[in-house]
Amino acid sequence: MKMSASSDSWKSKAACRKAYTDTYCSNQAQSGMNLKTLQNLMGHSDIGITMNNYTYLGLEDAAVEIVRMEAIESAGESSRRKKYV
Repeated sequence: MKMSASSDSWKSKAACRKAYTDTYCSNQAQSGMNLKTLQNLMGHSDIGITMNNYTYLGLEDAAVEIVRMEAIESAGESSRRKKYV
């Protein structure tokens, strides 16, 4: 089956648009943009679409969050110790 040039061009444009929106959404999520704001900018009716289909976060992102949570926990413990001294 032979594909027409216009059909290939359309598929190529659709793939580029998908890659662009995926990258934009992921970059904004990684930079800390509020997900409800990102949902609105992307035009998604459901936050699940934004979170599950368009944000690709990896193990490095999880590691950064763990370090951030440990710092918050450590600051809380430090604060609690000062209250009882």
